[in-house]
Order: sequence, then structure tokens, then C-alpha cells
Amino acid sequence: MSADLGSWWSDLTAAALVGTARRQVPRLPATLGVGRPDASREVALLDAAALGGALRVAGMRTRKPEPVKAADPDRRSLPPSRAVHLLELLLHQSPVGARLVPNLLQVWLDAADAGNHRIPHHLLPDLLELASATEQLRPAVRRAGDARGTWLAAVNPAWAWAASDLTPSISLAHPVDAEAWAQRPTDRRVHEVARLRETDPAAARGLVESTWGSDAANDRLTLLSTFRTGLGPDDESLLERALDDRSAKVRELASSLLDGLPTSARAARMAARLRPLLKPRGVLRRTLEVDLPDKPDPAGVRDGLTRPRGVGSVRGWWLQRLAAGAPLDVWTDVGRSDPEGAWGMVSERDARVGIVEAVRARGDHAWATAIVADVWPPDLLALIPAERLDATATTQLVRATSQQVAAVVTALPGPWGPAFSRAVLQRLTAEKEPAALIGQLGIHLATGLDPTTRPALDRWALKLEPGARERVARISQYLVLVLEIPEAFR
Repeated sequence: MSADLGSWWSDLTAAALVGTARRQVPRLPATLGVGRPDASREVALLDAAALGGALRVAGMRTRKPEPVKAADPDRRSLPPSRAVHLLELLLHQSPVGARLVPNLLQVWLDAADAGNHRIPHHLLPDLLELASATEQLRPAVRRAGDARGTWLAAVNPAWAWAASDLTPSISLAHPVDAEAWAQRPTDRRVHEVARLRETDPAAARGLVESTWGSDAANDRLTLLSTFRTGLGPDDESLLERALDDRSAKVRELASSLLDGLPTSARAARMAARLRPLLKPRGVLRRTLEVDLPDKPDPAGVRDGLTRPRGVGSVRGWWLQRLAAGAPLDVWTDVGRSDPEGAWGMVSERDARVGIVEAVRARGDHAWATAIVADVWPPDLLALIPAERLDATATTQLVRATSQQVAAVVTALPGPWGPAFSRAVLQRLTAEKEPAALIGQLGIHLATGLDPTTRPALDRWALKLEPGARERVARISQYLVLVLEIPEAFR
């Protein structure tokens, strides 16, 4: 619409809001060449609304558009034509299904980034739209979008994330306004703190501390739970403060988080309580006798030695907490051995449970390697050295029950080595009803299996029911494309 049409539409909207009895219906602009002079006010309003609505749906503007500055020249080069074709295939006719498309797009974007290539202009809107709903793609789309991507993002609020680099909105370089921060909704504050814990744990801690005294118990609990990310010695002071919190749940969470800090003052206190309970036995001192602790004093209760409901032995529970909170060096020092030897000296169940908790909380690679053959938690696999990972994971998979297979497979980050990939396929093919597992593990199988297993995967697919066969075919196609995409950029 021209400028006079824009004014007419604004006047018409006002007349519709207040009513024709209080405001005159504006005349249709002469440029339209239509209208019924003898129509009543009500009919004139309805006619005008119908006409104006049709013009707006047709795309005519009610205002003269402001001039838009042209995009800056792109700095990156176009990808090879084969790579462009593969990107079009993924976006418009994906052979791998919607769930796996983001993973292959990440492969494509990483290959483009490595060669300093950009996203073709005609595919930028598709990728910006997809990355708006798939946050993991945003950093790569922002880089490969180049100048044209930044230009498009600036004119569409839904794509604002791509307009510039993402940087923390709050930093310790700027003092925290506690009053303004406290007035934000809890879910927004938790989101901000969780994001900052990944990049600036100190800034995140500053935000939490600024309102700690006035926050509700549930807010303190939720905010403190974000400290599992980026947990470090600098968090100890707030966690010690939380041990005295009014809320039992906050105190329990603080104790759990302090289990991950083996150099903390609480760890030293737990070690002082644990050491007297450990006594080497035998002529060769190859066994550690572990006594159960007595009732703790108030300081022990403060450190987490409480009396929870639903535990079999309260003293056994206290032993677990001591083992989980004390430095693992206590066991190697008393046993005068390395982690593998010290673990072999301990037979007391509650002590072993606590040791496993400590290993997981601290991500201790040496202890994880020492205990992984004897315990179940599959997340220990992420702590095993690369040269031993395939063999260790294969052992875990072989002894896993049908209900535990998924836990082992999902615990091991992909891509997997050939040995573990073959073990996964052998285990799945041995299952009587693998369809549910295939559906549950589809993404993990696609991103984990070594491409050399594809022939075996295809042979297995022929024996499956149609639904499961289609899912396996998509995984097989993924393994083809994950090799073909980088090759297309060469």
C-alpha cells in the first residue's frame, strides 16, 4: 500500500475499535477506485475491512518500507557443488529421517568450517530456521552463515541468535544488581546461571550469592543444582554455607556437591573420621578390615552423616557417606597400594558403594580404570583411557542383561572403535525382540557405529520386521553419508 493507504488502514482500525456511532468510517482512498457512497456506516466498515484485509493478505504494505542496507560481502567461499547437493538432500529429502538430520548437518557444517566455506545463500533460511529449533547447530550455523547470515538474522527476530557471537550477558566485570536479579522469574535465573556455569562459573556463583539470603528454599535448591557444571574449589565457601541451610534438601545437595571436591575442608574432616576405621589385616597385609562408624557428633551430622529413612543399616549408610566424601588417597595410603590394589583389599559392601560414588563425583580416571571390571555404573566408561576403552566397554556389554544393554551403549560417546561396534551389533542381533532397542538407540547407533560394520548391519536388517528394518536402513544410510560429506568438500 502507498502512504495514504497506510493512514486509511490506521483510521479504519480506530473506527472498528470505538464503533461507527462514535467515529466516522474513513473514505476508501481514491487510488483503489472502488466503494459504495450510499452504504450505511456499518456496511461501509465491513466492506473496507474486507478490502483492506485482502490487500494485506496479498502482501501489500500499509507503510512505505524503510530502505535496508545491503549485506556486507561474504568472507568465505562457496562449497563444491557436490557438497551443496548433499546439503540440499539433507534439508529437503533426507534419507536418514528427521531425528538424525541435525547430526549429519553438524557433520556438514564442521566440514564447511574446516575448509573455510559458507552456507549457500539459497539454503541459509532453511538452516537458520532449523537451528532456531536445534540449539546445538547454532554456533556452526553462525560461523558458516558468514556475512549474509548475519544480515538475515538482523531483520528477523526469530534468528537474532545468529546476528552476533554469543557472549555471557553477565560477568563479574559488571557489578550484580541484586534487586533487579531477584525480581527475575526463577526459571530465567536458573537458565542464566546454568549457562554461565559453562563459561564463567565465578560470575554464576556471584549471582547465586547475591540473593542467597532472600531466596526461597526451592529456589536455592534449584540454583545450587547448576553447580554440578564447572564445580571447583572456588565453590567451596558457598557450599560450606549451604551445609547450615534451613532446608534439609539444600544441605543434602551441598554435601553431594562437596563429595566432588577432594581437597575441600569437608573432605579432610571426612578423612579424619574414616582413617581410624581402616585396618590392614593378614600376614601380607592384603586385606583392609573396615569397621562401621559410631553415631556421629553434631559436626558429623552437619557434614551429611544424617539418619535417612529407608536404608537398611544406618551405620552402613554413614560408612558410605564417609567413603564418598573422603579423598580416595585414604584408601591407597592405608593399603600402601595403587588404586587397583587398594580396591582389591576392600570387601565391605558399603565401603565399596561409597568409593564408587567418590570416583564418579570426581571423574577420577585411575580409580575408574581400577574398579570398572567389578562394578556396574556404565558412566564410568567415559573415564577410561582411550586405549582401554573399547575392550572395557565390550566386557561391560557382554555381561549386561537385556535391560542394561541400552545403559552401556548410551554411556559410551561416539564414534566407537571397530571392536565395540562389532560387539554392539552382535549383542543386538542376539536379542529375541530387538525392535524396541533399535528405536531407543537409533541416534546412538548411527553416531557410534564404525562405518566398517555397515555390511553386517545391512545383513541384519534383512532379518528384521519392516518397521525395525526401516530404522536400521536409515542408520546404514547415515554411515554412508558421514563418510561422503567430508569427501565432497575435497
